[in-house]
Amino acid sequence: CFCTGHGIQRSGGSLLKVQMYDYIKLDLNGRANLLWDEGIFIDKYIDLQIITNLYYLDNFYVEVVLSNKDGRITEITPFKSGDRLDKYIRHVDLKALI
Repeated sequence: CFCTGHGIQRSGGSLLKVQMYDYIKLDLNGRANLLWDEGIFIDKYIDLQIITNLYYLDNFYVEVVLSNKDGRITEITPFKSGDRLDKYIRHVDLKALI
């Protein structure tokens, strides 16, 4: 795995175990590659200037910010809760879950 040496390893089977603080240590390309390989896409939020995609990776969320102008990744930010998550939760139709 390209992530060895960063505290990120496969456990027992094929599941990848990664802690948020180890993920932060990766460079932008390392974060993106790990996310594309192991992350679960949850939702997309579109603003006038940016597109943000929300993913779930092991035990935390990852927000990927893309430029609306050229589609390039400008930021990849891991987090567990807070305002970043709130903007996605507003779009969830709780009636559909009942």
